[in-house]
Amino acid sequence: MHKGKIENGLHPKIRVEVAGKMAARKFLALVDTGFDLEFALYHQEATELGLKIKNYIKN
Repeated sequence: MHKGKIENGLHPKIRVEVAGKMAARKFLALVDTGFDLEFALYHQEATELGLKIKNYIKN
């Protein structure tokens, strides 16, 4: 069982831990009920964790 919170009464969030080759880090993640086994992190965070970047979006 996971415990989380509802932000502003609209956004369900839970704390998750992402582990890469170089480090692990906990994040507060938005719960997506249509989860498709992919997640998004900022490029810098993914690099610091040692994760392989599949796709990225430029702002």
